[in-house]
Amino acid sequence: MPTRKIVLSRSRSENVFRMSQVRGEDKRAELTKKSLSDWLKANSIMIGQMLNSNIANKQVYEAAILTVSFMSEIKVLKEGLMLELLKNTIDKDCFIQVGELLIAAAPFMQNEEAENIFKVVSKWKGHVETLVPLLARFVSISAKIGLKYAAKERTIGVVQRWIQGCNNPKESNYWMKEIHEILKLLTPHALEDMMNEMMKELIKGEKEPIIQIKLLTSALSVRGDGTGIDRDFIGMKKVIGYLEEITIENREGPMVNAVLEYIRMYVESTHLSIPAQLLLQLCIIMTDSLDMADTLFRWLNETVVKERKTPAHDVIVMLMKFIEGHISSVDSESGMICLQRVLVHYNQTVCKSIIVVDNKIEVIDKSGNGLYGIHLLWEVAMANKRLYTPIVNFMAKFFCNVPSTLCSYIVDTFTTLCTSTDTNYLVKTLILFIEKTSELIRDQPEKNIVNVYLEEVNDESWRCDKFKINVQVINNKIDENMKDLLEEQQITLENFERTNKIVFLTKVGIENVGRMKIVLSKKMKSLINEIRIKVPKSFDFVQSIDEEELAGRIKIICKDVELTDGKSVIGKDVIIKFGEYQPVIYSEYYEEVIKRVRCIDKNLVERLTEVIRSNNENVAFSGWQLLEALFDFIAEGSEIDTSLNGLCENKIDGSLLPSLAFVVKCLAEERESVEMTVERYFWKLLNVTCQMIQESNVESSTIRGVIIEQLCHIIWHTLLKQSEYRWCSEMQRQLNIKLLEFCKDQLLQWQQKNETNDTTHYYTYCLLHFFLYIGMIFCNYNYFNECFFKSCVSAKSKEDVINIYCILDWFIENDQQKKKVIGLCEYCFSQNISSLPIHYGYYKLLSELVLRYKKNGGNSELFNSLCKSFIEQFMLFINPLINNNIQLNGLLTLCISIAKVYPELFQEYNIFIKFIPFINAYLFPLTTDIETLNHFPRCKSIESRRLCYDLIIELTQNESIISSLITHISRYFSLHTRQKLLVIPPLLTGNINILFVMYQLASVLSSTFMVKIFQSTELNMKIIKEIQTIITYIQNIPEQTVDTSSLELMLNEKGEECKEPFTIINTIISILKESEYEEEIELFKGEIKTLIETIKNKTSSILFVEVSEVEEINDTMTITKIECNNKKGYEYQLFGVIGEYSQFKIGNSWFSYKLGEIKKIGTVSIKKHISTIYIYKQCSKEIDHIKRVTFTFKNEVILFEEPFQKFIYVIAIQASRYLPIQTLRFIFFYFDVVYLRLPRQPLTSKWNILLHELYDKTKDNNWIIKHFDDVNVLDAYSRCRSPEIRSAIFDILHQIIEHSFNQSKNYGNEKDLVIARVDCSIYPQLCEQQKATMLPQFEMFTFNNKSPFWVYPERSVEGLIKFINERFHKNRDIDGLKPSDFGTWREFDEVAKGYLHSNDKEKRKTKCGEFILGSVYIDIMKKIDQLNSDDFIPSEISQLEFKLRNQLPYLSPKEIDDLQRRINVLKKFIY
Repeated sequence: MPTRKIVLSRSRSENVFRMSQVRGEDKRAELTKKSLSDWLKANSIMIGQMLNSNIANKQVYEAAILTVSFMSEIKVLKEGLMLELLKNTIDKDCFIQVGELLIAAAPFMQNEEAENIFKVVSKWKGHVETLVPLLARFVSISAKIGLKYAAKERTIGVVQRWIQGCNNPKESNYWMKEIHEILKLLTPHALEDMMNEMMKELIKGEKEPIIQIKLLTSALSVRGDGTGIDRDFIGMKKVIGYLEEITIENREGPMVNAVLEYIRMYVESTHLSIPAQLLLQLCIIMTDSLDMADTLFRWLNETVVKERKTPAHDVIVMLMKFIEGHISSVDSESGMICLQRVLVHYNQTVCKSIIVVDNKIEVIDKSGNGLYGIHLLWEVAMANKRLYTPIVNFMAKFFCNVPSTLCSYIVDTFTTLCTSTDTNYLVKTLILFIEKTSELIRDQPEKNIVNVYLEEVNDESWRCDKFKINVQVINNKIDENMKDLLEEQQITLENFERTNKIVFLTKVGIENVGRMKIVLSKKMKSLINEIRIKVPKSFDFVQSIDEEELAGRIKIICKDVELTDGKSVIGKDVIIKFGEYQPVIYSEYYEEVIKRVRCIDKNLVERLTEVIRSNNENVAFSGWQLLEALFDFIAEGSEIDTSLNGLCENKIDGSLLPSLAFVVKCLAEERESVEMTVERYFWKLLNVTCQMIQESNVESSTIRGVIIEQLCHIIWHTLLKQSEYRWCSEMQRQLNIKLLEFCKDQLLQWQQKNETNDTTHYYTYCLLHFFLYIGMIFCNYNYFNECFFKSCVSAKSKEDVINIYCILDWFIENDQQKKKVIGLCEYCFSQNISSLPIHYGYYKLLSELVLRYKKNGGNSELFNSLCKSFIEQFMLFINPLINNNIQLNGLLTLCISIAKVYPELFQEYNIFIKFIPFINAYLFPLTTDIETLNHFPRCKSIESRRLCYDLIIELTQNESIISSLITHISRYFSLHTRQKLLVIPPLLTGNINILFVMYQLASVLSSTFMVKIFQSTELNMKIIKEIQTIITYIQNIPEQTVDTSSLELMLNEKGEECKEPFTIINTIISILKESEYEEEIELFKGEIKTLIETIKNKTSSILFVEVSEVEEINDTMTITKIECNNKKGYEYQLFGVIGEYSQFKIGNSWFSYKLGEIKKIGTVSIKKHISTIYIYKQCSKEIDHIKRVTFTFKNEVILFEEPFQKFIYVIAIQASRYLPIQTLRFIFFYFDVVYLRLPRQPLTSKWNILLHELYDKTKDNNWIIKHFDDVNVLDAYSRCRSPEIRSAIFDILHQIIEHSFNQSKNYGNEKDLVIARVDCSIYPQLCEQQKATMLPQFEMFTFNNKSPFWVYPERSVEGLIKFINERFHKNRDIDGLKPSDFGTWREFDEVAKGYLHSNDKEKRKTKCGEFILGSVYIDIMKKIDQLNSDDFIPSEISQLEFKLRNQLPYLSPKEIDDLQRRINVLKKFIY
């Protein structure tokens, strides 16, 4: 019998498998399993041939998976077919699909076939990236179904093949990825044998060691917990030996991580510590040889010194010695954590000086001597300033348990390190250490320890038993006290009734209720930040308010009684609730801290005094700062009178320092009694200070300098408080020419040494200036001007000179004194500092003098020219091509002062035109030019931004500037938050050709044109200024109308008739060239055929090309971007088209102007036209706008800063006066994209008030409802962290909806319709029952069903009326009025027509009386019969309409319907 050849098309093959696939589904579709089996048996040969034929591809094999699986299951799949398929497709792209066929058939294979497939396939060369994962899956399936070759007893051969593949360097990575799963197939005994073989290979060293290490690591991971044996020790020693062979050049290779992972796995699986000697060897290699200390410390933290796992004694001793010898390597957070853990373990296990309970350190050795190694932390803190805060916090945990040793330890540390490190930084760290330790001591609970629980409102009903089960506990278990608490609560619970959950919060000492509230507020904030506590919805304010306000809302309840300081605690449990804010007043218990910290060793003061006496000024003043910080802990108590008496003795002695520290600390507390006592001694102190100052020129010492500086501190403090002491007879007696000359010489000497305003003589510096100033004012000794100017110019920060400027305001009581101040100002204005480096101090000096100069009546050409020069300098840096090498903060500070006293000067510089380029350059850049992005924004620090915000606030004093500002900021939000914002440019009116040209110029002219100061003829200047103004409006001020008639008149005067856009552009370009405008603008005519080639060879920045007889262009992409041949990396981009209408580009959006209307369009389109002008601008091809913004500009940081938030609020306040509607919309946009994303929302109360005020002004209901119709926006506000903002928004929405519901009276006469408004704050149970949200919600009920139908009408008056009319079949308008046919009937209308002059009146009355509806008709007919007047009906209609129109709000629904019905019927008698 001849063989039958089967020929199938590829598509038909897929259909066959899809058919069988359908049959293979549950119940096998219409066929039974048996019939399907029979079909597959009959066609198995055909199916095999199809799978092996050339027509089989990916789709065929994918379709065949279920079929092959079923055929394998019923044993009709030809044996060897799968292997044959694998062989035939190994080199084809469909091998993956064939592999899936193998996996589908594998569960039903016999052992022999499966084993044969594994043996054959595992020997194939190449294609390991697909073969190895396939084999791993195949073997795993074979093992699961129990095939012998993959059984645990016989799988060694499989594993050996896998290890062989791992040892092949070229294929190792692919086999290694699957080794973990393959090793799982071995029995424990076989795995141990395999590990022995691996270890032998490792020790031999003949094969790649890193592969053997990885194999051993995987084997250890699979083995899990086991015992360590000598073999593992030898292996560990061997792998550490391999580390020694690595050089620092190739340390980044995989060997280091492989070794560390192997040792980690050994430690985890054996629960044994790595031998100390081997660990030391490893540590030394990693730090000394490989310089990988941070990697080592991270590994130690994860493996050896885990937080709650104590290492072996010898290991911790070894680590302690290692770190002591390598302390310089501890320079990262990982190293710091490792050091801290080693210290804890060492002091816990070796010194036995501490114990750790619940992660808290408790000191056993109260002498403090047992805290071994803590000095190492200081060395790390001194070397790494970024680590000092966590180190100080950690050390405070030790010393809060041994407070009496704190002072001696700090003094020891300071005297040891003060000369070998940054002394100022050392003292700063030590003072922080004192504060942190004192805080921990103060917060340590000693008595009245209570459990604090939080009462939380449930979101759902709870059964009593379920309530008990679902009590939430944080870091604690339910104890007996908790159970008792629950039992007490049980009496208030009923099944399925809403109740409260009790959540354990913390344990706390309650010796002081006020202090406890502060502690609890900190605890809650920290828990929330660490996401360890779920804040109840009703307590959302916990996240949004600060700690102080939160503490003021906390109420502590014990046995249903609120605790205050006067009430004692009964029991061990309290509950906290939240109520209205009340300030928390509590004692600091500082005296208690002093008692616990006080050190009786009087030698400490002497040691600090010795440091001050025997070191340089910096160290001496650091010692003084430490003495001042420790004074309360190490010095004996003193009387203020006694201390001041000692200071007046005019002796230079270290014994004065404690008295001096006591007086300075008392003054800092600003106690009235202390200040009065100091004032009694003021003149004596001043006399002693003046003598010491003059004697210091003869005898200079550090201790003298400290005493003089602190005496000057006391004097200066008094002068600030008491104005009468600044000049009187006593002060006059102190002044003499010798003192003034000394002050001048000393100040000039400090300036030469660059020691002005140094912390070592800051108050001395201020007092010397004061002496010189009063000498100038009252004694005509003019030494002040020179010293003052040089001192202020050399200042580097505001703090350096802030006190000196106060002096200038102390003596301006008469004209003579004001003239002195004006003279000082003009002296400083006239100084030439071009040869000196300009610091912040120069700008700060001028900014302070500008304010005082104008205030005291100064005015001169020198002052005016100086101000103009700085404004020009400020405007100059709007140009991105000019490098910003100025002291920006100083320049901004000066400009703010000029804007305050001389605002008209900014107006002279066309601030309206330059305003947007200014904020674009300095703060909010929207540009995409690469050159610009490298320089913008100019303000790159938070301080410069703060100053720039202040300057903007000073300049935004008119409607146009404010409108352009909030528009620009909105665009900035849109750009950086990816939020849509549509801003339509203003509508220009006037000559159509001028309009076309202006829109195009606005699209291509950059900020350089807007800020340039042109020099040309008067007419040219007027034209350019008018063009700048119009462009400013187009680019920045939406929704306005701008007239261009003035520009047309100017152009006509220039000789331009304005009849063609081409000639207008030509005229404007010629004007710009005459005015020396740098940017190259070219205008020419061309043809569409050669347009692209012509433009490619151009070099100008802007091109205007007129093309005649343009055909319609469907594919505008061909002319949108044209590559530049003459400038690499640049292209000409299309920015506009003038044809039948103008199409132009503002920012990244396209607009079109036609027939007096502007519309936003998607892309430019060209239609057939006689002539068209194309506008091109040269741009960089490399601009990736989104990428540039994301990576070069940290916009989110700026948007979330506190200065920015205050700035936006102030601008909104200013804008609300001029543009309430635009401001309201701007605020909502700002809230949506920025404010609601803030971690903490500031100014909430003020925003609340402003939102309500703006809404009351605007009543912009339709826009607000449309805005909040977006579900996402509503959701964002419903989840807003600020209850005040949420309340404000919902109040406004409620007002709008309430206004809609007030229309319900219009339906009051509808008997089958009732409209009601429910206030959820008054009826909370009803709202909970109906599951009403906080947002305005609509529900519809029928009279016989209490279940609501959820409805979603448009949230506006019109939308609500429309919904009611449609849903309830009513027909009323927004005023509740019916249509004109209400109350009438067509048959009666015919009867009413001509009734007045009819002869069958009775017949007509009878006709109307047939129905009740005709009663109104009959009533009117009777009235007509009675009056018999033609004027009755018009007069009656007029009266009723007047009443309806003017008294509508006061009429009941029935009266309205009656009036309207009568009016409608009356009209039928005459129409």
